[in-house]
Amino acid sequence: MANNERRDLAERELLIAELEEARNKYLECEPIIQAIKQFLTKKHGDVFEKQASLHFKAVRYISFQEQDVKNSYKELHPILEEMRRKRENISEDDPFDASFLDLIASLDNGEFGVSEVTEKKEHLIRLSNDVCKKLDGIRLQLNCVIGIIPKAIRLEIFQNLLRAFGDLQLTLAQILTSFKLKNNDSTLVEGMKNWAANNGTITVFLTETILNLPGYGIEEEQIKPIDDLLNRSIAVYSPELFFNFVRVIGKAEETIDYKEKIEDHQRLLGILIDEIWNMTEYK
Repeated sequence: MANNERRDLAERELLIAELEEARNKYLECEPIIQAIKQFLTKKHGDVFEKQASLHFKAVRYISFQEQDVKNSYKELHPILEEMRRKRENISEDDPFDASFLDLIASLDNGEFGVSEVTEKKEHLIRLSNDVCKKLDGIRLQLNCVIGIIPKAIRLEIFQNLLRAFGDLQLTLAQILTSFKLKNNDSTLVEGMKNWAANNGTITVFLTETILNLPGYGIEEEQIKPIDDLLNRSIAVYSPELFFNFVRVIGKAEETIDYKEKIEDHQRLLGILIDEIWNMTEYK
C-alpha cells in the first residue's frame, strides 16, 4: 500500500472515530427530546384550570414554566431540522442519529474525499453540540414543570393525613407513658378515647383522599407513587390493633403484652410520616 493510501486510510479512520464519539454524545440527547415532545403534545390546560381555585399562584407559575419549555423548543427545532437536512433522502422513520450514520457510511464506501468529509463533520458536530447545550437548559425547565404539578397536588392530598398521623403519634406516646404508671386504667381509657378520635379522623381523610384522587387530573405515570403511599397508609393504620387493645384494658397482665405492639405501631407510623414528608417536601 502506497504512503498516500496509508495516510488517507488513517485520516478516514480518525474521522470515523471522531464522528462515532460525537454520535454517541448526540444519542444521549434523544430521551430528553422525546420527553419534551411528549410533554408538549399533552393537553395540561384542564388540569391547570381545575386546580386554579386551590393553587392559583402555583398554577400561574407552572403556566409560565410550560411556556418557557415551548419557547425553548421552538429555538431548538431549527437546529434539529438543519441536522436532518444533512441527509439527501429525509424520512420520518429516520433514526435519531441518521445524519451521523450517513456521513460515516460515506467515508466507508469512499463516496466523499477526506477533505470534503472533514468540513461536513465539523459542521455536523457543531450543530449536535448546540443541540446538547440547549437541551441542558430545557431539561431544567421541563423538570420544573413536571415536578411542580405533583408537588403542589401531593401536598394538597397528604397534608391532612400528615396532621392526623402526627396527632396519632402523640396519642400513642401518651399511652406508652401510661404503662409506666400504677393504677393506669383511667389514663389508658382516656388515651383510647383519643386514639378512637384519631382513627375516625384518619378514616375520613383516607376516604376523602381516595375519592378525590381521580379529580386531580394527575398523569398516569405520576399517580403510582401517590397510590403506593396511600396503600402504605392503609396498611400501617391499624384499627385491628386498636380494638384488640380496647378489649384487654383493665386486665393488667394482658394489657402489658400490648406495649411492644404499640411501640412497633408507633415506629411504623414514624416511618410512614417520613415517607409522606419526602414525597411532599412538606418539612
